[in-house]
Amino acid sequence: MARRRMLVVMNPSAHDWEARDRWPQLEPVLAATGELTLLNTVADNAETVASVAEKVRAGFDRVVAIGGDGTVRLVCSGILRGAPQKPPELAVIPFGTANNVSKSLKLPLDDLRAMAQIAGGERLTGLDVCWAALDSPSGKSEHVWVNCVGVGMDADVVAARGRYRGLGSYTSYAAAMAERALEQRSLDVALTLDGAATQHRVFNAVVTNVPLYAGALAMPNARMDDGILDVYLFGRNEYGSKVLSYFIKQADILDLGVSGLLDEVTQNQREFHGREVRIRLAYPRAVQVDGDAVGEASDMVLRVVLQLRTACGT
Repeated sequence: MARRRMLVVMNPSAHDWEARDRWPQLEPVLAATGELTLLNTVADNAETVASVAEKVRAGFDRVVAIGGDGTVRLVCSGILRGAPQKPPELAVIPFGTANNVSKSLKLPLDDLRAMAQIAGGERLTGLDVCWAALDSPSGKSEHVWVNCVGVGMDADVVAARGRYRGLGSYTSYAAAMAERALEQRSLDVALTLDGAATQHRVFNAVVTNVPLYAGALAMPNARMDDGILDVYLFGRNEYGSKVLSYFIKQADILDLGVSGLLDEVTQNQREFHGREVRIRLAYPRAVQVDGDAVGEASDMVLRVVLQLRTACGT
């Protein structure tokens, strides 16, 4: 019986180069489950996507993404471009910050060997891969995504964070959050779900594919394998309660059980679900795709375009 052919796509700089440093521990565990080919990501995302697409055309059975949610997005982009009719299976070994996709796959983030065993294992679930078309002042653009797309406060924080990169990962986020908290204003959103249009005033709007957001916030009724996108709209007070919930969860180092209670108390967002989502704005605003700033847009259309069989935990 032929051994499984596995393409390993690694972002070596993920989590302050921890992915690169941990590879010698991961490699023998993965190699026990298949024949490995290693491909490192490069600074040019388009070049990485093209390289993944070229490799998967050669007929790999599984692609293992080592990095954060952004690395997973690049891998899925390459798979969609290279083998959309007969895609390989996907596996993830997370070295990111939020790790929404990995947590949704129930991966044991604190057990390196177990994550590698799962990546080479037989237990699989479905993971939808999504597409977004953005209409911006500079023209139209298309993006593959697996985690979330947003406009409003979170997208503006992501855009502002670039100005504080020199402060480090978490400090730059705090600085951008403080800046936007003082300046942020609500926006009007025209939301169309499967052809049905509604109007909303929001502080933050998020379209998700996985049931977790910001690494800690459970999004109700969201599934990653149903071909349906999940839309959550937050007013200023609703958003504030979510942010408070997030920081309290991060501080719950003793695991006193506040997480479940907070999820119940702060489920105050407006919630919608549909196979095709369109968001129109009165004027262009910053957009984030899987946590990356992609410029501004005033009109966007989103839908699921592919489902990958993906290695998961129990």
